[in-house]
Amino acid sequence: MSEAFDESLTDLERNQRILEQRARALAQPLTHQDETPAVLYLMFRLAFETFGIESRFVREVVPLKALTPLPCVPAFVAGLMNVRGQVLSVIDLRQYLGLPEGGLSDLNKVIVLSHDEMEFGVLADAVLETDAARELQPPLAAPSGLRQEYFLGITRDGVLLLDGQKLLCDGRIVVNQGME
Repeated sequence: MSEAFDESLTDLERNQRILEQRARALAQPLTHQDETPAVLYLMFRLAFETFGIESRFVREVVPLKALTPLPCVPAFVAGLMNVRGQVLSVIDLRQYLGLPEGGLSDLNKVIVLSHDEMEFGVLADAVLETDAARELQPPLAAPSGLRQEYFLGITRDGVLLLDGQKLLCDGRIVVNQGME
């Protein structure tokens, strides 16, 4: 009986050592060296899809008011709008990205995007919220016909994340045509 007692004492000591090692390991501060930083993005609805664009490119969101159409511009240019005394071009991403067309209403919003010297607004059916994404899937599951070169990827929640820098630096958006 004394051997069994000594054996269980050894088990107790071993368990105590294991628990002490675990406690020391858990007491260490967490390090996230391999973790990628989260991308903060603004989510919005457009043509029954949910899109996102990095918050660093979003200057503000304003209601759609007094959009002035322009002649002799590409179909994706919805018109001009006055935002706090500044006249901005407003782009219809439906046209630009190849999404199904939809009408405008008083519920539409304009997301004002800005990067370096380029600034313009994009139409949105609704602005939802901001969120953060750490992992993006490749944009393989984007709706067919969509211009996929403007997407960074898709979040776990199915939000199509637009490449704001590529969109803002795209030369197609700058219209330099004169009237003939």
